Amino acid sequence: MGRVSLTSEARFGVFRTTPGLVLIVLLVLLVAAALLFRRNVDEMTPSEVSFLLAGHSLAYDFDLRYTEEDRSRGRELGLSTESLAVRSRAPEDARFDLPVAYPLAMAPWVRVAPLRGPLVLNALLISLAALVVAYRLGRLLGRDALALVAVCLFASVIYRNAFLVQPTSLLMALVALAFSLVLRHEE
Repeated sequence: MGRVSLTSEARFGVFRTTPGLVLIVLLVLLVAAALLFRRNVDEMTPSEVSFLLAGHSLAYDFDLRYTEEDRSRGRELGLSTESLAVRSRAPEDARFDLPVAYPLAMAPWVRVAPLRGPLVLNALLISLAALVVAYRLGRLLGRDALALVAVCLFASVIYRNAFLVQPTSLLMALVALAFSLVLRHEE
């Protein structure tokens, strides 16, 4: 049985419904809020500071070693460098004790915007996850699925992850992409 090729109108027409447009507007507002949000560095947890400094270390030093340059970079940003997730066998061999995926994804963003970059990345990852899930469910269940995705996203605490320097948004985007691939295979 041959596969039918759909035009872009048929593929993305699901977003031209009212729930689809509402979802897109909400996601644009989320990204805009991440661009404009000014995070108080004194309120950041040690875990967030660790991820942020690991991203800076990859962006500027191309490694995950915690060196004096990283300490001074943290002080310049006003970050508390106490209680970081760092392991070392010797004081000169300190390394960030974190999974590398999120700091690696964050590195280009902190080069552009040292404190807001990770927030914009998180908002974009949440948007990607929402759009992928909405597209796939919209194709399977119809336009009501778009409203369901919008409600689940903005009536829960998921959107809050855009304003935290944590890998939750990256994991959510990867799960959404995997979910989409599995459902695509089922079609």
